[in-house]
Amino acid sequence: MLVVVFAGGCLPSDQRHTDLVGLGPVDLDLWIGSHIVTVDVEHHREPDEPCPVLGDDFAGQIGDLALSTAPGGMVDVCHAADMYNPCSPAPPRCELPYLGFYELPGPPDAVLTFGDASRTIQCDLGDALVARSVVRVPDGAWEVARGEAVTVRWSPGGDVARLGIDVKSGAQLGLPTPVSSTNGDLVTFTVPRDLGVGSQTLVFMASGDVTTTKGCFGVTNRRDVHYVVEQRITVR
Repeated sequence: MLVVVFAGGCLPSDQRHTDLVGLGPVDLDLWIGSHIVTVDVEHHREPDEPCPVLGDDFAGQIGDLALSTAPGGMVDVCHAADMYNPCSPAPPRCELPYLGFYELPGPPDAVLTFGDASRTIQCDLGDALVARSVVRVPDGAWEVARGEAVTVRWSPGGDVARLGIDVKSGAQLGLPTPVSSTNGDLVTFTVPRDLGVGSQTLVFMASGDVTTTKGCFGVTNRRDVHYVVEQRITVR
């Protein structure tokens, strides 16, 4: 377990106050999941340069909902096996400015806006925050037979190329279930023949890197997405 403690109070000599413009060219690293979005503001820094720290006016929001923010700067780091063991101190490190949000809303055409007095950056997130869903086609009970071909509709359909399916047994993922075909937002797979009978859980996961230079008003951004939908089934 890694524990990070942000430095506070007066800045030491290895840090410097700045703003978004003072960071120079920035890249955005967005991680978007089923319930969370995080944004790291990446920038160039020479090894011997003081670590930049943004001001108190650094803030962001998605629509009208405020994001949590961290201004960057040197942080104290320690390592522990778990939360019950004491930390072993590690050398401080320069942390990137960061924004985040948990328990996301699900609006289509969501817009991420953040910045400070020097600069504002907006990113059109499209359907990135829309709740993912899966329904059986044709619609019906989730009772299946081993070896049966099952078709589902995944929404939004733009994720289909990154979709994987697994079967969860208890708390562990068990049998990978390859997708046999796709057609738009429709996905067909075969229920594993060696799957146990009775109640099981299908886990649908759409994840991967989406590299793009669009949607953030000219700021290069990289998006890593990870959506998970679980569906209880009965295997006969």
